[in-house]
Amino acid sequence: MAEKKTKRRTPRDEEKADSPKAVPKTVYLFDAVGEIREELVQHRLAPRKFLWPTILKQIKKRDGFDGHLEKPIIEAIRSLLRPLDDSTIISLWRETEIGMCNESEADRYFPDDLRMDVEMELLQQITDLAWYEVTGRWSKPRRDFSDPEPDWD
Repeated sequence: MAEKKTKRRTPRDEEKADSPKAVPKTVYLFDAVGEIREELVQHRLAPRKFLWPTILKQIKKRDGFDGHLEKPIIEAIRSLLRPLDDSTIISLWRETEIGMCNESEADRYFPDDLRMDVEMELLQQITDLAWYEVTGRWSKPRRDFSDPEPDWD
């Protein structure tokens, strides 16, 4: 029988394993937003158009952007979260607004449910970042935290 030759590992192969595409041990929401933004800056819509500048121009012109541009944003978020294991997703979820309120309840939920919460939190932070880059101010909070009995209707 012919022996199968195995490829020798070179220092360059080890560099590739340590590249940014390798799965990190710890991830923070702030870092994730930065990585997603960089991916959106480089994402091409057409030969001369890029996604992030297009979103910023639309926000500046119309105070919003086209809904079909959400799909590449969600794809970028999912590509970042896909390689992460369940414990990393749980730690990311604990950094979200929902996770901070229910930190001790993380083990009650399915990791896929928490992954969806993290996706939506990242989408919100990406859109807030786009508005900040255009207007120079952060969006207003969705509720009044000083109200002892908030009206949830």
